[in-house]
Order: sequence, then structure tokens, then C-alpha cells
Amino acid sequence: GTTVIVRLDGTGRVAPNASYGQHDVWSDYAAVALFGYDGLDRTGNGNARASGDPDWLKGTVLHTFTEDPHQGGDFHGTYYYIVDTNAIYKFDLSWTLVASNLDPIGDTGLATVNHCGDPCIKDGLLYIPLEYYTTGSSSDQHIVTFDTATLSFVGAHDVSAGDREASSICYCPADNNFYIADYIAGKVHKWSSSFSYVGEFTIDAIVNKLQGITWWQERFWIVDDDLDEVFPVSLTGKSIRQHATSTVNGVFGQAVGGALEGIFVGPNGGL
Repeated sequence: GTTVIVRLDGTGRVAPNASYGQHDVWSDYAAVALFGYDGLDRTGNGNARASGDPDWLKGTVLHTFTEDPHQGGDFHGTYYYIVDTNAIYKFDLSWTLVASNLDPIGDTGLATVNHCGDPCIKDGLLYIPLEYYTTGSSSDQHIVTFDTATLSFVGAHDVSAGDREASSICYCPADNNFYIADYIAGKVHKWSSSFSYVGEFTIDAIVNKLQGITWWQERFWIVDDDLDEVFPVSLTGKSIRQHATSTVNGVFGQAVGGALEGIFVGPNGGL
């Protein structure tokens, strides 16, 4: 096995360049970075991060869509469920399209809505935020459900009380609540499993335009489209990573020219 010895000073910390500090401990490695924090190299070997993360922390392109399912998606069992502004696409593990619903908004019968958001899956149902959205304004917010097997409409939950924008939703098994991101206000709101409003979920980080939220590895992963960052956040609202500068953005180190929107956990883990 490998033994790592770390010496602490009176403050509980050790300088990176001290004996048994992080540069000493990790000096045998080419590069060491803390995924989900800042991507900086901990070895002291001078591997600079001018912007973004090292190549080996960047995302991998699994599939290029001919459709435009840019709002978000989720994965369950052996299928991906990807959502566009008014479409649902179901793909198998090889990204072959196996089913689609090209007018989910029409299926709901809700006359004053025009925009689907980033969904989540719970108990065989696809939960999709649906609202009337124009730039900087939203109304008539609902969470609508569709059967994952058939993509047929099942029901709707009215969450418009308080007039909070609904860009993304996730279910948290740790407290049996749904969490809905508000793109306009840059907030997250907590709802019970029956969609009674619980309250605002306070996050101790700089967050702005929230486009995606999911639960993975006992924490939330929240997409900020304005900062081009993904924030890991504990159940108590503690951000595990803080925004650093306007030029060094993102857990994944990707400066996004368009929109950074939905987020979900794939079949082998990973976002």
C-alpha cells in the first residue's frame, strides 16, 4: 500500500511547500487536481491552469444530435430522455432514437404555456417544468408528468403560486422533496413530493441564471448559465465550490458560447 504523511501546524494547516506539504506529497504525480473545486494543479510541478481544467477533466462528447433537445434531460434504466422546448426524445444506450413526443405542450391541454424545461425522473414518470416564458418573464408555471414507457401525458401540478420561474427540477431522495430552479431570480425552491411549497433553498454561493439541477453523490449539482459553472451544493445549502473569477469558470472548465442548461447523471455515473 501507499502511506501518505501530512504534518499540520497549529492552525490545522500545512504550507504547500513545507515538508510533507501538498507539493511534497504529490510530487511523484504528473498533475493532481480536485475535481469539482478549482482544477488547479496540487503537485507544485508548475502545471498552470490559465483557464479551464486540464484536458483529462473535460467532458466527452457521446452523441451529436440532429434534433435540438437543448433544455435538458435525464437517464433511467436503459434510456436517455432528452427535452426540447416542445419535444421529448427517448434514446437507447447507443443513442438510437426509439420514441418521441413532438407536442408535449399540446398534450397537456394547458393553453397559456410555451416552454418546457430540464426534467427529472421518479417512479416511472418524467417530471417536466412547463410555463409561459419570454425573455426575463415567466408565468403559469406547472410541473407536468409523462409516462417514461410511452411518453404520453399523465398529469399536471400547478406551481404558479408565488410566480417563480421554473427552469429545472430534480427529486432528492434524502428528504423526499422536489427542488425547482428559478432562472430569472437565480434561486432554488423546495416543494414536497405532492407539490406543496416548502420554501426557498438558500445557497451560500454566488449564483445567477440557474438552468439545471440534479442530485448525485449526496449533493446537488446546479448549473449557472451566466457564469458557465456547475456548483456542487450540500443538502444544507453549503456550496462545495465558490466562483473564483470571471475568466476561470466551471467545474468542467468549459467556456460556453451559447447556453449551459440542463444536467443529469448518466448510466455509468458522471454528469
